[in-house]
Amino acid sequence: MKLRFHWMFPKGGEVAMKTAQETSRVLTTKNMSPAALPDMEGWVQFARSAEEAGIESVLLSFSRYEPDTLLIACAMGQATAKLKFIVAYRMGLMQPATFVQQINTLSALVGGRVALNIVAGSSMLEQRGYGDFSNMMIVTPVPMNS
Repeated sequence: MKLRFHWMFPKGGEVAMKTAQETSRVLTTKNMSPAALPDMEGWVQFARSAEEAGIESVLLSFSRYEPDTLLIACAMGQATAKLKFIVAYRMGLMQPATFVQQINTLSALVGGRVALNIVAGSSMLEQRGYGDFSNMMIVTPVPMNS
């Protein structure tokens, strides 16, 4: 039986932190997080190292304070030959036909090295950050009888 290894792709700024012997993760819950900015140099270094180490695929995390996972997967797919990309994505942010078109285009550009991780969201506050107010409770005041 062949072992298959998968790993988490670093957030923006994490590759530099790891080389500086820091052990904390970059938080993605704040708009001033370094995760909000692409880290092409660090990501290419990580992706090529993962590929050389035999990692089969990496999960690209999704939050409103991080770059778009589809674009990261496309860029990293151009910089690697074998590494697969598990693209996390939250449904409901675009029309299904547009999403399928983007996934099909990404798959063609990276030689089919893409898989999906559909996430539901972690909180109402996060959903509101995307403009999704559909889960908000509407509370109607009940008049008190005198």
